[in-house]
Amino acid sequence: MHINITKLAGLLLGCLFGIITAFDGYLSDVAAKQINLSILNKNIFKLFPYETTLLFLFCILGTVILIKLVSYCVVNSERSFLFLFIIGLQSIALSYIGRLDFSEAALIFFFLVVVMKSLTRVKQAIFTGLDLVNLLFAAAVLLSSVNGGPLIFLSSSFTMVKFILIILLVVNFIKSRDDIVFSMKLIVIVTTVSAIIAIGQEILYLLTGLPLVGIVNKATLRLMFEEAFGTTFLRVPAFFGSYKSFTFFLNTALLIVFNYYIYNRPFKTREKILLFFSFIIMSTALLLTFSNDGFLSLFIGIIFSVLIWRPRLVIHFSLLTMSLIVIITIFSYWDNIYNSLNAELRYGEQRVRVQTMKDGITGYFHRNQLLGAGVTRASRYTGHFFRWPVHNSLVEAADDTGIVGLFAYLGLLGYSFFRLLRTNLTVVDESYKWIARALLFSFISFFISLQFHPFYLEKFNWLLISLIQTFVLAFDQRNSEDSTPQADGNEIKIY
Repeated sequence: MHINITKLAGLLLGCLFGIITAFDGYLSDVAAKQINLSILNKNIFKLFPYETTLLFLFCILGTVILIKLVSYCVVNSERSFLFLFIIGLQSIALSYIGRLDFSEAALIFFFLVVVMKSLTRVKQAIFTGLDLVNLLFAAAVLLSSVNGGPLIFLSSSFTMVKFILIILLVVNFIKSRDDIVFSMKLIVIVTTVSAIIAIGQEILYLLTGLPLVGIVNKATLRLMFEEAFGTTFLRVPAFFGSYKSFTFFLNTALLIVFNYYIYNRPFKTREKILLFFSFIIMSTALLLTFSNDGFLSLFIGIIFSVLIWRPRLVIHFSLLTMSLIVIITIFSYWDNIYNSLNAELRYGEQRVRVQTMKDGITGYFHRNQLLGAGVTRASRYTGHFFRWPVHNSLVEAADDTGIVGLFAYLGLLGYSFFRLLRTNLTVVDESYKWIARALLFSFISFFISLQFHPFYLEKFNWLLISLIQTFVLAFDQRNSEDSTPQADGNEIKIY
């Protein structure tokens, strides 16, 4: 006798649903006695009739939706991965549990998808030179953990596995120009939504004094306030968990929009409105982070974008610069500028940065020059009251991982930069040019920001260099005249 499993499962669930409905009152009483959790002095299982039945129904529907979602993600893994990963990066403060957040859960899930497709000969794995450089950096980080002890070693191992997976998955899932354009649009759209959330956070804080920023520790929260214009503002982080991570995405998204606009004009009215709306919203959110280095890095990125787009404007910028110098000289503003900078370096916030920089460099040359002090242990060199490490990512990399790790980290950045620079020098097609420019100036902007903060182990760093690698591969493949034989099945393809 043939049995239809689907119909049988539906019949059993229907029977179970009927039983739960019939005994709803009894089940609610039992649950209320076992779980003493109240809302407005009323047990959560006594809020309204048939609550247990509805809860069961929601569980069934949620399970079905989850199964459908997982199936869709497996079938459409290329774009699903980037969508979930970017959302995870921008909602860390909402999804952080222990050492794992939603973006890392997405990495684990899609890594299993890659393994499954490779084993079933559906998709071949791709290994690039960037993976090799990244493995060298991971080895340097793990070697430095010898000076940090077993816990530092385990923490460093987990961190480096994340970075290895980011490059592996991005390169394997994003191959064509269309996929790269999709990923850049996704960054802009999701970051615009985060910017709207950030503006709402600022308004809520000014009206109520409530910093609605998600789950963040007290030390991080303490740095999210800024005194300006006679009042206290929130340095909005959206739900990134840190306003600095937010600025990295904001600057990149703004440079993507800017370069897309100048290389793809004219636009339809609707598209122009959307571009201006997203640019204004993200610029406003960047202003509300009160991040001076964020403003500086974005300004430099936009200036470079304009000069490369229209080289003849170099003359205009040179004349403008000379005019400003003449005006400052005529009105004797040099003393005011010098006094302001001197006061900031001696008594302002920059004094702390300069001091931690001196301590970080001095500490490196006196201890653990080869392997460093171990990841997250650079603060031992500064002696700061709040245990701040040196506020420069390159010096922090040297303090944490020694000369070996520093050179490996510089190799990681240099490998990405020079490959992208080569592509920018050879690209002619306008459909590729705006992507090349946006990625190049986003990288430069991010590198400038790294000089002011201890963020050398930032996931955004690995996302950006992975996107650079995929673009370079797609561009080279398009321009290649050699017909390289494709690897079959689960063979590893090396670039």
